[in-house]
Amino acid sequence: MEDFEVKAIRVWMRSIMDTKEWTANKWATLAGTSPTNITRFLNGAKFVPSSKTVGKLAAVAGSSPDLGGQDLMNLASQTIPFFCATDLRKLGTMTVYNVKGDLIAYRFNKDLTPYGLSNGDTLVVRKQTKFETGDTVVHEWLDNGLLEELDRLEGHAQGHSEIGLGVKMKGHNEIWKTKRKYAVSLNDVKVIGKLVQIIKNFE
Repeated sequence: MEDFEVKAIRVWMRSIMDTKEWTANKWATLAGTSPTNITRFLNGAKFVPSSKTVGKLAAVAGSSPDLGGQDLMNLASQTIPFFCATDLRKLGTMTVYNVKGDLIAYRFNKDLTPYGLSNGDTLVVRKQTKFETGDTVVHEWLDNGLLEELDRLEGHAQGHSEIGLGVKMKGHNEIWKTKRKYAVSLNDVKVIGKLVQIIKNFE
């Protein structure tokens, strides 16, 4: 199978799982195949699902990958750096499709359910400083004692990443920390940008 065909199947799978909010297990169960046929492929293994498997997945999804490459060629792609959200180590680079702007990515190693994040998910962030109400703002914690104070107010240490998220509040220069239920001023954190895409880890 040609490289562009592999990319087309991968883009199609991620699109289906995102729009239908299906897990690999749910999709595979509906199609009568094994979830590992999806997860191994999406996690970058050399394994490629057979045409029979792709056919089964397409039948229940109601669409099929563009193996002619036309849709894939029409998508703008960009190679961006991605980092560990816990300690900001650079993990490498990755390619994203159909997302514009100055982008950077962070891989999380814990669940953040209020934001739809699970352990192993990757956030794609567009660097910007102006936000609309309801935008998910991605930031670094500053060494100003704020995080320690939030932990103290809650009575225990949460364990945290260097990267944090919050929802821009209406009429305020603040973000709402959904998990901690606390408002934080944008002046008290190092703003990185707006969350524009979540790449799910399907293992």
